[in-house]
Amino acid sequence: MNSSDAVVSYRLGVGRCALPGLVGLLGAALFLNVVLAVEGDPLPPGELGQLGSAALFAVVVLTLLQRRYGVTVTPDALVLVGERHRRIPWAHIQGLEVRRCLGVGQVVVRTVDGRRTVLRAPMSLLDPRFEAKVRVLVERWSAARQTPPARRGPGGRDRPALPGPLSPPPAAAGPPAPAPSRRPPPGA
Repeated sequence: MNSSDAVVSYRLGVGRCALPGLVGLLGAALFLNVVLAVEGDPLPPGELGQLGSAALFAVVVLTLLQRRYGVTVTPDALVLVGERHRRIPWAHIQGLEVRRCLGVGQVVVRTVDGRRTVLRAPMSLLDPRFEAKVRVLVERWSAARQTPPARRGPGGRDRPALPGPLSPPPAAAGPPAPAPSRRPPPGA
């Protein structure tokens, strides 16, 4: 089996899922404490501990739920994994690009029907192998564009791939037609 035939899966690690929630939790707790201290009614330590435990539990649950999301790269398609599976054949992908927001890079898939889909994984946050993962995605997409997959027709027979913006133009059948002559017909 060659490396372009291998199935590769990308999922977010626990740290990449939990870090945004923990940062948000710490920011909200700090804001709440400052507001309550300014008002003159700070939270007692027991209530602050309960609030912190509940928030930490929420971050853990959300982290575990987000771990389900990811991408599976197959020889013929990109499969988005999550609550539902969405399969995007390589032939339907018009472009791949990396979008950066607040220093975090994410891959955006642009399809021939104009849709843009942001992939949840791979993500550059705490991932030193992000560039290598993006390279694998681009290489698979480029390789699939070079050889359009055959489509199965009725009875399981192969049909040629439909021509489209990413398919090469169909080859002409037979020799080329002679160019029309510009001379007037005899006797005219």
